[in-house]
Amino acid sequence: MLSGLSDDRGAAVIADLTYREDAFAFGKFENLLRSKGQWSNPQPWLLTFLRGSNAERVAGDILAGLKGDAVGPFGRITLYPLLTSAFHTPLVRLPKEDMVFVFNLIRIPASNDAAAAERMVADNRRLYDRIREAGGVQYPVSAFAMSPGDWEVHFGPSWLQFREAKRRHDPGHLLAPGYNIF
Repeated sequence: MLSGLSDDRGAAVIADLTYREDAFAFGKFENLLRSKGQWSNPQPWLLTFLRGSNAERVAGDILAGLKGDAVGPFGRITLYPLLTSAFHTPLVRLPKEDMVFVFNLIRIPASNDAAAAERMVADNRRLYDRIREAGGVQYPVSAFAMSPGDWEVHFGPSWLQFREAKRRHDPGHLLAPGYNIF
């Protein structure tokens, strides 16, 4: 999986962790950034699901095009498989395959530089368009703008069910107003 990638081996920190250890490690990392006042900096994350059948190619192409500061000095990139049969939440969108891959760019810039954050958000949109063209979908907390038409495409055949749930449970449009869904 790592062939063809280049990095500074002397500076690399490699650890094999269980899922539980990784989850707790990220919590510790969050606490560290909070203690240094850096957790409140913009964090333009991109969270997606790739089709299992083309995840290696899509992720590889995207990773090959990333520049050194693409995720920031504190960021991370995650890629791991999930079985879609494990999901039972009605409106979670996943590619229509038995296995999908979570592919996330956890972008954490070093500072509160608005221009850098804006570049990352613009890059998120560009990468999302590539992922969507390859049959992937986003986990809808990613940092980039979506139009009402984008949301309709995102929810696909579940759009009417989603729209009805929103009408019934949030008639005043108080929940998630910034998402510009309708």
